[in-house]
Amino acid sequence: MTPLPAGDAFLMVAIMSVTFLTEVALFILIGLI
Repeated sequence: MTPLPAGDAFLMVAIMSVTFLTEVALFILIGLI
């Protein structure tokens, strides 16, 4: 298993954090309604 380049690792972390934030935002919006 070869280690990922820094760019790919950063991209994966960015995608994971964006999806997590959108899920939290949707959960808050559903809770407010």
